[in-house]
Formats: sequence, structure tokens, C-alpha cells
Amino acid sequence: MSKCCRRDSGACAEPVWFHLDCSSYFNCGGSGGGFLVDPSLLLYATGGLAVGEVKFSNTPTLTLQRFDGNSNTPIGGPVSATGATVSESNTRVGWTLGAGLEKKFTPNWSAKLEYLYVDLGTKTYFSGTGNDIDVRFRDHILRAGFNYQFTAGPVVAKY
Repeated sequence: MSKCCRRDSGACAEPVWFHLDCSSYFNCGGSGGGFLVDPSLLLYATGGLAVGEVKFSNTPTLTLQRFDGNSNTPIGGPVSATGATVSESNTRVGWTLGAGLEKKFTPNWSAKLEYLYVDLGTKTYFSGTGNDIDVRFRDHILRAGFNYQFTAGPVVAKY
């Protein structure tokens, strides 16, 4: 669960809880550049276009508790009412920026570690209802992996 705030409450006095699932798909494309620190270690920066599917859902819940007027002692158990779940899924386009390093540890194998900041923008839900919710679709991604280079030299066609 994540928290966002109503548009009219800058101090987050009235939090609204929502579930954000960004696991369906995410892709980014762009360019980057780097430099060799030594013959086997590459440091690089990257950035560009980010595209991802985001899902937003919200289920309003109201809980009431009755209290004794003199001692503020609860009377009975709380009563909860749950409203209908509202959900939406769409594709968002934004940007990404990151940095990484790649270390070659054999002639064909290397390991890499990369950080990406992804910003897919902000969308307002329930606009004009008095319960406007601004949802920011942002994420921090840390990726690690291994790469294998299939050939040590250029590929030459033989006829």
C-alpha cells in the first residue's frame, strides 16, 4: 500500500490509501555513455524514454465506533462499511535516468549493477468530486545481472 494526499490538503492531513501495481510491464529506451576506469570496469550513465503499465485501485472504507458520552468508553464493537472498488489500468509514458557499473571478470563474463529512477508522471483521479487524488507514478529500480559475450572477436561470414 502507498499513500497519497488529497489535492486540497498540502500537509497530508487527509491521507487516502491506494494500491499501485507496476509489475505488468515496464520498458525504457534511450542512450547513455560512460568511461573505462580500468580495462575491466565500465562506469556509465543512461537516460531516456520510459513506458509502463500502471494499475490504480481504491476501496473506500468507513468505520464507526459508538462511545459513552461521559467516560468516552466504547459501546459495542466498531461497524465498518466498504464501498465499491474503483480501478483503472493504463499505459503511461515518462522518462528514466540512471547510472551503473559493469565489471568484466573473465574474457567472456561480466557482472553489472544499475540504478534507475523512473518518472511516469502524475494523474488526478476523481477530479471534480471534492475527493481529488493526485497519484505520482515514480519508482527506484536497482538491477543486477550477469552478461556473457559469445565471441571474443568479430563475427566474419565465410562463403
